[in-house]
Amino acid sequence: ALFSVPDGKRIGTFTAPAHLTINEAVWIGDELYASATSPEGFGIYHTGGWECVYAPLQCKINHLFSRGALLYFTSDRNGVNELYSLNPADGTLLQLTSTPDGAGDFVFMGDSLYFSRPLAGGKMIFSIAEADLSPRTPGEVYRSPIAEKLSAQMVSTAPDHVDAAAVGEPVKYSKAGHLFRLHSWLPAYFNYDAIKDL
Repeated sequence: ALFSVPDGKRIGTFTAPAHLTINEAVWIGDELYASATSPEGFGIYHTGGWECVYAPLQCKINHLFSRGALLYFTSDRNGVNELYSLNPADGTLLQLTSTPDGAGDFVFMGDSLYFSRPLAGGKMIFSIAEADLSPRTPGEVYRSPIAEKLSAQMVSTAPDHVDAAAVGEPVKYSKAGHLFRLHSWLPAYFNYDAIKDL
């Protein structure tokens, strides 16, 4: 559902296809775009007809925002979180940042890009002039050898056959029949050291 911020009135609704789970949505002018999760992975869609503008991949997409005619998002498609831009009109995807251990919380302010990076002492805030960014076409999606090995080792643990459990007729619980029950625990306290001293 779409709501008007000033008065909270519902101004419209849209229904996603059954195989998509909507994560974030942003406007470019009058056009609404959404990042969504499907069985194939994370992708970006135009909500008018649910046309795919960024094909789903097995890497996350988050912190989706728009600026001008472009969509921006953080993704770990190269193994660490970096900032990407997508032109939904022609599908041009560019990787805008390249950091040693990844970055996040990207925000454009004025002519600079601000972001946070994890360091040994915690997260630190950095900035770079937008003119100093070196956009490039991203390479292939990173494949973790460890994750690939673990996925290959996954086997179904379901048994070949399942026998139905036999269920008898219900029997009424008898409080009197269960009044005196012997247990393996002794409901008494004793001080072993004091008894040993005797």
